[in-house]
Amino acid sequence: MSDPGYPPGEIRVAALEALGPHADPRAREALLHAEILVSPAEMVWESSAGRVEGHGATLRVDAVTLGRLRAAPALTDALHAALAAAICARVGHSLSRLDLRWASDAGHAEQQGYRDRPPAPPQTLGEALASYLAIVGEPVAARIVERAAVSFRTGVVSVVVAAGVRDELRRSAPGLAGALTAAVRDLLGDSEFRVVVED
Repeated sequence: MSDPGYPPGEIRVAALEALGPHADPRAREALLHAEILVSPAEMVWESSAGRVEGHGATLRVDAVTLGRLRAAPALTDALHAALAAAICARVGHSLSRLDLRWASDAGHAEQQGYRDRPPAPPQTLGEALASYLAIVGEPVAARIVERAAVSFRTGVVSVVVAAGVRDELRRSAPGLAGALTAAVRDLLGDSEFRVVVED
């Protein structure tokens, strides 16, 4: 039965139709601008109606969109339902998972009349981290990251802050380390990353 022919454009149109005209505009925006990847037949099972193939879907989005979706789980639920409806339109096919991932190169041309402005350059991890933290309700952490140097190597992200800031952070924002770690792991799609704040 396997027919992995799910062009992203076709999936996007079908999912937008499934969202309907009264959907949250943020869910519609996410679908309009995400890169949609479908992994065919990740799971296969027998149902009462016959063989079913479960496909995985990944939406690659910018850091602001990812933060917005994490901060409002109902948006993710709406996207899951819309993509499931789009894939289930073909008999014997189903959506087995939906993953949301940060794409540093996510962006779309902005309408400028006669000519479109080209997409913005890829985001650095530091830029993405600050954007994400601001959206998920961590403004203090976002402001600190905006002024820090952020780099990463295998398994570790370093956030280098101005001298003396680290001690101040420990007093004023005790949950900062947890917020930074959660944001980094979500952006990089790896639950093993550690965050080290240095001065």
